[in-house]
Amino acid sequence: MNRITPKIALVTGASSGIGQATAERLANAGYKVFGTSRRGAQSGKQAFEMLALDVTSDASVEAAVGELIRREGRIDLLVNNAGFGVAPAGAEESSMEQARAIFETNFFGLIRMTRAVVPHMRRQGNGRIINIGSVLGFLPMPYGALYAATKHAVAGYSESLDHELRTRGIRVSVVEPAYTKTPFDANFMEPDATLEEYREARAGVTKRVNEVMATAEQPGVVAETVLKAASAAAPATQIRGRQPCEAPAVSAAVCACSPGGCRASKRFAARCDCGAAARPHRAGFLRAAGLPVRRTSGPREKMKALVFKRYGKPDQIALAEIPRPTPKPNEIMVQVHAAGLNPIDNMIPKGTFKPILKFQLPATLGSDLAGIVVEVGSRVTRFKPGDAVFASIFDLGTGALAEFAIVPEDAAALKPANLDFVQAASIPMVGLTSWQALRERIRLKPGQKVFIPAGAGGIGTFAIQLAKYLGAKVGTTTSTGNIDLVRSLGADEVVDYKTQQFEAVLRDYDAVLGTLRGDAVETSLRILKRGSRIASLVGPPDAAFARARGMNFVMVFLFGWLSRKIIRQAGKIGAEYSFVFVHPDGSQLAGIGELLKSERIRPVIDKVFPFAQAKEALAYLEKGRSKGKVVVQMR
Repeated sequence: MNRITPKIALVTGASSGIGQATAERLANAGYKVFGTSRRGAQSGKQAFEMLALDVTSDASVEAAVGELIRREGRIDLLVNNAGFGVAPAGAEESSMEQARAIFETNFFGLIRMTRAVVPHMRRQGNGRIINIGSVLGFLPMPYGALYAATKHAVAGYSESLDHELRTRGIRVSVVEPAYTKTPFDANFMEPDATLEEYREARAGVTKRVNEVMATAEQPGVVAETVLKAASAAAPATQIRGRQPCEAPAVSAAVCACSPGGCRASKRFAARCDCGAAARPHRAGFLRAAGLPVRRTSGPREKMKALVFKRYGKPDQIALAEIPRPTPKPNEIMVQVHAAGLNPIDNMIPKGTFKPILKFQLPATLGSDLAGIVVEVGSRVTRFKPGDAVFASIFDLGTGALAEFAIVPEDAAALKPANLDFVQAASIPMVGLTSWQALRERIRLKPGQKVFIPAGAGGIGTFAIQLAKYLGAKVGTTTSTGNIDLVRSLGADEVVDYKTQQFEAVLRDYDAVLGTLRGDAVETSLRILKRGSRIASLVGPPDAAFARARGMNFVMVFLFGWLSRKIIRQAGKIGAEYSFVFVHPDGSQLAGIGELLKSERIRPVIDKVFPFAQAKEALAYLEKGRSKGKVVVQMR
């Protein structure tokens, strides 16, 4: 008869609580379990063997893992559980030494263990790592910031590591239980220097924790979850216990429903089965600490917005009723009077920028707006209700094609008094893009020659004017019917693209603003002199752009590969290529506003659509025939 070889599991912090319960549950399920503690073997009969291990010591970790491998030849499961907490304390009551100490065990100890076992799992071609996190890894805890910070770190590390290691046959999960009955609080680190200022707050939070812990769940609940994660064919990366919530401790600490409101349930839930999505119950702890509580319950007012529900299909774009947003402390809420459209507004719902721009679907479309401030956050100092403003909220995860929009204070500027809302709404993206490309990237100087193709478009009509203000000579392309328009904006050399090729007409240019897709950027190299600059708004994106956005090495490599040809070709003539991706900037927009007030630059509007026809406005823009900007008017 063939004998089944048991899987080998290593559980840190197994002398008590969740660690001990997990080690016992795994042993009962057929694993050969090695638990660890600083003291090592303990008296009494146990279902698993204990090893001496200090997760804060590189040598101790290496010795313990080395001993296990020497004896068993493999390791199939690592459960990182070792950790401790800090008694309720204000931020200034805990020293840097205490902060380092709790991170050394709760986070860096977990990293040491992971680094020690991954080489063995990689050689095996499989393995599981389960990290014990906490509900405080995704919820805040006043007067418990150090512990919560370590658990937030564990969550981020675990999720990232799973994506990294799954290609090696290794899966990583983080289990985030709510309050659990363990001797955990007996090992609390007391604050170094208690201050009378925080005495009542500490006492209030301690009392609240004790109330919650009195009815908390047993560690066996977490142990069962660990076993299921270890046994699952496709384990979840983040496990927050989405069972119904009966336990009063969990209801009070995690869910918004009252302890008696959720029925017939099981354990450490972060979601109530009574139909209410999990809403972190911070109020009890905030009140206990004497801190203000912002009301989050109750119905929210609705507003109309143009949203897209899914990527890729035009029929997923529609006007809808959505909750009216609420400004954060550094934000203002604007009643939108007009919203300017840009070509990227059609590209986003198609998924063209999905790897770069992140939206929570359904998402509101639009980036440029002008309107009246109706509410300000507690930290806002530059604006007040009643101010007329304009702004770009591009790349901020929110949209402008709505009755109300949230705008960070540093993204907005006062609307020039000589512009109406439609005119002001036409400016932000084209203005900021031109400013950032011509002034910051190209560093255009008086007397230089810059080529700005598609001079009659939204970007072109603004960029030509800004370049002329900067003292440059401008070449552009347009159709026969728009020649007079671009000349009136200041273009010096105009090529009718229907009858001529610009590369056959223009010569010795110092810079190119790439505004057209296809091979137009490459073709423009033929008109440049040595030492010139190319700032492309249409791509290809380069590695510098990926690094600036904090993308992973795969995206850095991919964008570097995509841009290699144009960079190489530019290098042959001593030219410099870069990809420009506009970012909101209220101070730059205020500078643009001064140019608009002095009429050095004027808005160019092609067509205005009512809000009810916002979808038709996008379709009109997509045809590519507009002269200047297309704007949607709400009021």
